[in-house]
Amino acid sequence: MTMSEEQASGQASDGTGEESSGQVLGAADDQNERSAGQVDDPQPDHQATPSAGSAGQVALLAPLYEVFVRQGYHGASLTDLARGCGRGKASLYHHFPGGKREMLDLLIRHSAERLETLAYGHLRRDADPPRRLRRFIDGFAAYTDGGRRNCLLGVLSATTPELLGDALGARQQEWRALLESTLRDAGAGKKSARHLARSVLARLYGSLALDRLEPEDESFRRTCKRLKKELADAFDGN
Repeated sequence: MTMSEEQASGQASDGTGEESSGQVLGAADDQNERSAGQVDDPQPDHQATPSAGSAGQVALLAPLYEVFVRQGYHGASLTDLARGCGRGKASLYHHFPGGKREMLDLLIRHSAERLETLAYGHLRRDADPPRRLRRFIDGFAAYTDGGRRNCLLGVLSATTPELLGDALGARQQEWRALLESTLRDAGAGKKSARHLARSVLARLYGSLALDRLEPEDESFRRTCKRLKKELADAFDGN
C-alpha cells in the first residue's frame, strides 16, 4: 500500500587584550548601525578560521544561532549578537575578525553537519526503508530539540538563500534526492516519491514555523507522530 500522489501533492508547498584591540571597532560600529539594526562589517577572512572553528568560536555558536534564527542575517546587528552572547562587540571581533558573515558561515557549516549526522545520515544506512524513514524523522526531531529549536538552514533558505552558497544548495538537493530514493526503495513510484519527499519536508518545516507562533500547540511533535504513522501504514510490509 502506498500514500496517494494526490494526498502527497496536496500537502506540499514545499581574554587577554580583547578590549584594548577592539574598542575602536566597537565605537565605529555604534556610529554605523542603521536604523533597522543592521551593521556593516568586513568580509570574512576564510583562510584565518579553520572549517571546524576554534574552541572560542564554537563556545559562542549556540547563542549566535538563536539570534540569527530569531532575527535573520540582515536583522541581527553586532549589538544584538554581542548581547545574545553576553559579551561586548570587541570580544566578538576577537573571536570572529571577519564579523557577522564569518559567524554565519561557521554556523551554516555546523548546522549542515548536525543535520547530516542526526537526520539524513539514517537514510544512507542498510536498514530496511521504513525503518530508515522513521529514524530520519526522529533524527530531524532531535536536530530541532523536539521542535523547540528552529532550523537555521530552513530560515535562510526562505529569507536569504543567497547566503547559503552553491555548496550548501547542492547538498540540500542531495538530501532531497536521498529522501526520494528511500521512498522509492520503500515501494513508492518515482513521481509519488518526489511528491512525498516534498510533502514530508514541507510538513516538518511548516510545523516548526507554526510552533514559533503557537508553541503550546505542539504542532511539530504531532506532525512527526502523524508522519511516522502514515509512512508506516503506507510502506510497512512492502
